[in-house]
Amino acid sequence: MHSRSMYLFGELAGKWRKFRYTAGLGVSNESYSQGAHRFNFRLFRPKATIGYTFSKAWNLRYNFEISQHISQVAMISNTRIRSNSMEWTVGNPDIEPSNKITNEWR
Repeated sequence: MHSRSMYLFGELAGKWRKFRYTAGLGVSNESYSQGAHRFNFRLFRPKATIGYTFSKAWNLRYNFEISQHISQVAMISNTRIRSNSMEWTVGNPDIEPSNKITNEWR
């Protein structure tokens, strides 16, 4: 199996009066090939945070993030992994990336 990975991330941060903010974007390119199966995924990871300071002891912050993930290399090939004497796990060569969206208040 041949694999290739590239990741790029940029972020902008600042402060305005009692507000603080950050905004970023990450992009990765993941490529795998094994025999006739070829995979080329572009995964995006936007991220934003905004916060407001009420006093030295109190502040409010909101975080937003979307992250995409692909399974382990063994799970996208047709490799069989023996779990125990009676069970095998077989990878799925047609697997797609999964998304996770995070909204968080602190």
